[in-house]
Amino acid sequence: MAVIVRNVPAAQDPPPAPRKADGRPYRYEMIHADGALRGYADEPAQLVGMLIPGYGEMGEGAERAAARLRLALDAQARLQARLAVGRLGECDESERAVLLGGRHEPPAPRSGRRPCRSSW
Repeated sequence: MAVIVRNVPAAQDPPPAPRKADGRPYRYEMIHADGALRGYADEPAQLVGMLIPGYGEMGEGAERAAARLRLALDAQARLQARLAVGRLGECDESERAVLLGGRHEPPAPRSGRRPCRSSW
């Protein structure tokens, strides 16, 4: 069994963690939905099910792996877009290539440098 509760702003104390019917705490906690929710579960797959609708009903092998890969690629695209908004003018050509690169290959930023010389 898994439980989802609404999170609070960072300036407030976090909500108390829910407990199972027998009073024991859940093994895992995950903050997701851009910090709006907290999920609690005893198995990692239950947490993944909070991120991927229907995950619990999928087969154990390739179907679940493909769903996790789609989730990761979608997160990559959203993060690249978030980083690129309003900052492309600060980037050199290689940094723009990372931010605007396709989803068919993983980003490969140069190590040791902050992206686009900004203070993210």
